[in-house]
Parts: sequence; structure tokens; C-alpha cells
Amino acid sequence: MNPAVNPVTVTIGKEQRKVLFAGLAPSFAQLYQVSVQIPDGEASGSAVLTLSVGGQQSAPVTITVQ
Repeated sequence: MNPAVNPVTVTIGKEQRKVLFAGLAPSFAQLYQVSVQIPDGEASGSAVLTLSVGGQQSAPVTITVQ
């Protein structure tokens, strides 16, 4: 696996989450994978996720936490 060179952060709701892996996805050309730990006890439902790589923030997306 090839990890990302720039720092990667993920925010779900208003909380920054632990990034377990960020880098090239195995067996896919030019596809990056970001794996994030969601703690036990996290409330279920819709949440807003933002991703930041090297200081550049993504547009927010809504995810469902189960």
C-alpha cells in the first residue's frame, strides 16, 4: 500500500476522527482510499463529513452512520 504524503484529516459532525489509512487503494489506478475509525456509541443517523488533505478541504457530504 502507498500511504498519502500530505496530512489527511476527517471530520464527522464537529468531531475530528482518527484516520486509520489514507493512500492509494490496492488494485485500482488513481483511486485513493481513506479509512476512518468511528467510535463505539456514535449516534446513528445522518452526519456531515469533510475531508482535508494538505490543508485543502473537500465540500461537505452527508453520510449515514449505523
